[in-house]
Amino acid sequence: MNQSKMQLFFLPFAGANVNSYQPLTQFLNDDFDCQVIELPGRGSRFSEPLLEHIDSMVSFCVDEITKKRNGEPWGLFGHSLGAVLAMLSCDSDTLRGNPPEWIILSGRAAPGVSVSSTVRHQLSRDALLKDLINMGGLQPELLDHPELIDLIVPIMRADFRAIETFDFATVPKLSVPLMILGGTTDCISEDQLIDWQYFTTSICTVNMVQGGHFFIFQNGCEVVGLIREMSKLTA
Repeated sequence: MNQSKMQLFFLPFAGANVNSYQPLTQFLNDDFDCQVIELPGRGSRFSEPLLEHIDSMVSFCVDEITKKRNGEPWGLFGHSLGAVLAMLSCDSDTLRGNPPEWIILSGRAAPGVSVSSTVRHQLSRDALLKDLINMGGLQPELLDHPELIDLIVPIMRADFRAIETFDFATVPKLSVPLMILGGTTDCISEDQLIDWQYFTTSICTVNMVQGGHFFIFQNGCEVVGLIREMSKLTA
């Protein structure tokens, strides 16, 4: 008899497509039904208009999660932009009555905590590309392929515009266990992550992983282990 798998939904960071979480999901597919949500305007949805507001992104994510739900217990993982999408999606009318067993929020400071004054969606093209490279979100060799850069820049601007114009005062308080992940060399410190505890009435743990903003890929094995640890809540 095949044992049912818990569903694990991955919500996108800025610029992510359906393949972006593959470094993690390749080690999780045996135990989880991994579902990666891809926003319009990139990857297999490249022909669709980009979304530039958090509300429209949340509505899209909720619709996609609802379509893919199969009745099994489920969890949510969101990195950076995806962390905010995860929290807001769970507060939607559609998912509030059928919440995930837990949420993992990665690479995003708690609401109300100031990290950087840089407004990335307003940066010049060159400054934006330099910033992405410094964050680890863009491989420097891609600069030698201007046709790819022409595709990437509008996506990044739209995603950054959405998160940078969002009113974080509207982030809800949930009743779902939270695990918070941060990178030891990211610009977001552990102190800036701790206040996520005020956004749930359930347990909230903070774990620091070696690496920068994209520590989830630099130390993927440790992140996979933490996901497995969180899944024991439903064992």
